[in-house]
Amino acid sequence: MNGYGNGLFGFKDSMTRAQFATVLSRMLGWNVTEQAYVTGAMEVDPQIADVYWAAINSAAEHDVVDTYRPFRPNDPITRGQMASMLYKIFGWTAKAPNQFTDLQEWAWYADAILRLRAAGVLLGDGEFAK
Repeated sequence: MNGYGNGLFGFKDSMTRAQFATVLSRMLGWNVTEQAYVTGAMEVDPQIADVYWAAINSAAEHDVVDTYRPFRPNDPITRGQMASMLYKIFGWTAKAPNQFTDLQEWAWYADAILRLRAAGVLLGDGEFAK
C-alpha cells in the first residue's frame, strides 16, 4: 500500500472507491490487462488517473464490482461496500449470527458482513458502522 507520494500516507483520510480498488489490485497482484472490462454503465470517466482505471478494470475483470451500474470512483467507500468486495474475492462460506445492532438483515451487504465476521475479518462491539 502506498501513500500520496508527497511524504503523506493519509491514514485519517476517507478512502474512495477507486483507491480501494487500487489497494485490492496491488494486494492481490492483479495484472493490468489490455482488454476493457469497464462498461459504459459503470460511468467511469476515461480521464481518470491510469492507476485507478487499471485497478477498476481489474476489479471488473475479477467480478468484484458490478459492471451494470455506476461505479462512482470518487465517492468515499463504505464499510458495507468494502465487505461486499472482499466477500466477492474470498467467498467465505461460514456465516456468523447477526450481533450488530445497526445491521439490518435485509441490507444488500448484510450477508457479506456476516460472512466476513465468521472468517474473523470483521470485529465489532455490537455496532458495525463505527
